[in-house]
Amino acid sequence: MGNQSAVPTDVDATMYVVTPHHAARLLENNNSNRPISDKTVKKYANAMRAGEWELTNDAITINTDGELVNGQQRLTACVDSGRSFPALVMKGVPRSAFQVMDQGKKRTLSDIFSIEGIKNHSAAAATTRFLVAHQHTGNPDTKVLTDLWLQPKKFVDYYRQEADLINKGVCKAAGLRHKWRGVTKSAAAGAFVICARVDYDAAVDFYASILDGIGLAKGDPCLAIRDKLTRIGTDDRHEMGTVEQAALIIKAFKHFIECRTISPAYLKWRRFGKTAEKFPTI
Repeated sequence: MGNQSAVPTDVDATMYVVTPHHAARLLENNNSNRPISDKTVKKYANAMRAGEWELTNDAITINTDGELVNGQQRLTACVDSGRSFPALVMKGVPRSAFQVMDQGKKRTLSDIFSIEGIKNHSAAAATTRFLVAHQHTGNPDTKVLTDLWLQPKKFVDYYRQEADLINKGVCKAAGLRHKWRGVTKSAAAGAFVICARVDYDAAVDFYASILDGIGLAKGDPCLAIRDKLTRIGTDDRHEMGTVEQAALIIKAFKHFIECRTISPAYLKWRRFGKTAEKFPTI
């Protein structure tokens, strides 16, 4: 058969409910690992305390010398939280395996949505992340998701609950992005969902008017937001990220449903500085 590597015959892989006592014992021989991330351990421990930890295929790994080579963060979280957790434990893995561990490409939320058969999986995943961040903090900045440490299942479940509305938002966003490439998918789609929860028909009319621009008079909120979207990226004054774009769309929609006029110059949202504003509500 040529120059094939020998297949280890003494590797044992067993499912365990790892207790804090068991975790502490495994950590006693932890000499071949990278430094522990206190931030990661805290997130894991919080998930274990909340009963949100789920079994994965990432094994707690012990090499042929009895050293722990994978899983120290989870085991430390188990000890800190005082909660047991399910895990695959592999023993007898060759020492050389450590050199190639964690080399694979991590699976993104978009990948998971694709596996789940969710259409427009990339945009749907980005929009769901936007909305989950907004749900937890009142602001759709997805940077907060790192600290929240939510399992992918949470995002899939959230999407399933509002799949129709999120899909409609993704379609509306695609229309705006076709016209203005600077518009981000999650900003336009997420803002549509937030607006549609208040008044679906008004949100549909609002987005249609933004897109076609037909018959818009001076002071119309749709004309004001069209001006903002048209200018995205044209110079430093008009650089707008996802959160800023969504904030302005929502502000314009609030004027729209309240039948109030606003000019492009007065359609603003200050995210930073002494005059920073909270993310707008409707």
